[in-house]
Amino acid sequence: MRTFGTFGPAEDIVCVTEFPPSIQVADDRIVVRAAGKEMELAKTAEVAIRLLLSGNPVNLAEANHTIGPEVGKLAEVFLNAGLCGELTAELASGYQGLTPHPRSG
Repeated sequence: MRTFGTFGPAEDIVCVTEFPPSIQVADDRIVVRAAGKEMELAKTAEVAIRLLLSGNPVNLAEANHTIGPEVGKLAEVFLNAGLCGELTAELASGYQGLTPHPRSG
């Protein structure tokens, strides 16, 4: 789900594709294929790409602190492409007990 900043900037996101994204490393780039889309991204962002597309909820502030500022930029790219959605309280309830970081409503 994308709220487009209605409730402020996204704090937590999760990959919402029907099937796990394909992430292929090639030379100096990474090719991501998911939901009928293909993106070429810098290989230096591999850790952030894998985290954001893992299927687990990601707190952007924590990820920005541990990985770097590229997390926020990639999050926007994946949100705009429809690969990730903002983790609302309703969506987070589906992750309760399944992942290490479901946001508590």
